[in-house]
Amino acid sequence: MSLENIIEYENMKSWYINDVKNVKVLAIYELNDDFVIHYEKDGVKKVLSIYHWCRFGPMYDGCWFEFSSIELQSVYVNSDKKISQKLKDIDIIEEIVLYQGDDKGSAYSDLEIVYRSKDNHKRYYLLKSEHDEEEVHRLDIYHNTKKSKLQKVELGNATFPKELYSTKIYKDILAFALKAHKEQKTPEGLPYSFHIVSVANEIINSLSMNPISFDEANVAIACALLHDVKEDTLYDVSRYTIEFPTNNIDIVINGVSALTKDTSLPSKQEQMKDSLERLKQMPKCVQMVKLADRITNLAPAPLFWNRNKRKAYVDEAKFILRELGESNRYLADKLQRKIDSYEVDFVRGSMGMKIADNYLVFFADEKQLILDKTHKNYLKTFKAINRLNEYIKKEYDIELFTHCKNEEEVKEYKSRVGISYITKLLNTKDLLDLNKQVDDKIEKYFTTILEDEDVIL
Repeated sequence: MSLENIIEYENMKSWYINDVKNVKVLAIYELNDDFVIHYEKDGVKKVLSIYHWCRFGPMYDGCWFEFSSIELQSVYVNSDKKISQKLKDIDIIEEIVLYQGDDKGSAYSDLEIVYRSKDNHKRYYLLKSEHDEEEVHRLDIYHNTKKSKLQKVELGNATFPKELYSTKIYKDILAFALKAHKEQKTPEGLPYSFHIVSVANEIINSLSMNPISFDEANVAIACALLHDVKEDTLYDVSRYTIEFPTNNIDIVINGVSALTKDTSLPSKQEQMKDSLERLKQMPKCVQMVKLADRITNLAPAPLFWNRNKRKAYVDEAKFILRELGESNRYLADKLQRKIDSYEVDFVRGSMGMKIADNYLVFFADEKQLILDKTHKNYLKTFKAINRLNEYIKKEYDIELFTHCKNEEEVKEYKSRVGISYITKLLNTKDLLDLNKQVDDKIEKYFTTILEDEDVIL
């Protein structure tokens, strides 16, 4: 991490601590050694999450506190979420004081919460890391009985930025995403950056319509830019690959994982269901990325899709909306409008006319290979032909077909070709012999085409 980022992220502590000075506490929840404080400031309900971390190893030794304006991930989804019994009498927080220091070569932090109790007495809690003889660490809480021996940290007067999100974080994450996706294209042939930036723009556009905290916005935008990295590239999203504030980096990493389908599951339906179940375990700022992604993808369908594929896709969008719609009302309403206007039964021709696309025609000079789009295995055959065409053009400078288009009727096409045309063209360079190994990919694609030969008219 750069020195600039380290300084910026350290300064962030003052944002959270200064924001809760002299505020009315609505509720405090706890889970293990973590707390989330619900409070109200200037008529706005907010949260301060306090994480207690201990880590010992070659890179870092010690225990410390981190803060976030995202509700604790574990508390957020835990059915046993409970009102804190350890901090139960806090009514108004007057101040939070951070202390830091070393003990036997390890770095430690203490946190003192100065408050007014419900009976209007000034008191304090000291949150302190302790360890036993076996060096097992825990968080102990002392009520008016112990003072920190560490050095008080002077945090200054910094407050939350007025911006909706951090443009620096946006640029850092976008740079990594662009490097990961490299020359990848969208189905329309555009650079893949067009898709990920479009999803991020849906998130950004929602911020003024459905306000969320600065932290939530940064996490949502980061997940939008990174949501396809694990699924579609050789890169990983981890603490070692992306630059992001340490207090929320785990939410980004886990969020991207939840947005990534598990391809070991046998069907796309099961993969989607599994991903949505994992997303429901994440904060809403991660869930809303899935809404933004499907809004972006519900543009006019790719040329090669048939009615069954379009219907399945819009039905899947309805499922996503049912499962995650509560994460962001503005994006949910926009997705509903996209679903309502999505054209399933036809596509638009070049002049905007409606076409009931029954056939897809591949062209090569005077020859045409025609696929029946109503066949149950049409998509599998189309993908095999298309990938074979791209592969042999790149590897062997052979072009099976130059372009394709949708048709409602195919009566006028006389020079129809089939598998024999593909076989003949491949064998001009001895590329196809199913009795021996010539080229694994060509054999794979061609075998798939043979399996459903009746898709070709």
